[in-house]
Amino acid sequence: MLKILAHHPALPLDDFYERARSTAGSNAETTYSTGLSLVEFSAPLVTKATTLLAPIRTSCGPHIIAPLPLTPRPRGRG
Repeated sequence: MLKILAHHPALPLDDFYERARSTAGSNAETTYSTGLSLVEFSAPLVTKATTLLAPIRTSCGPHIIAPLPLTPRPRGRG
């Protein structure tokens, strides 16, 4: 997988992201990272969610994946 990261030294992130998104159109997925003011480009239909699911789809069947029960965490003494 290839991801391209871009940063603009002068434009605010919101403006830069809108320009990048409109320029890329349907040719790329665009997201942004507020911590570093980066705009991220990846192939169409390749999102963070599809990337995280890729190893699950290729390494095991859906019958192996099950949600874990949520249990309350014990509270520490203050």
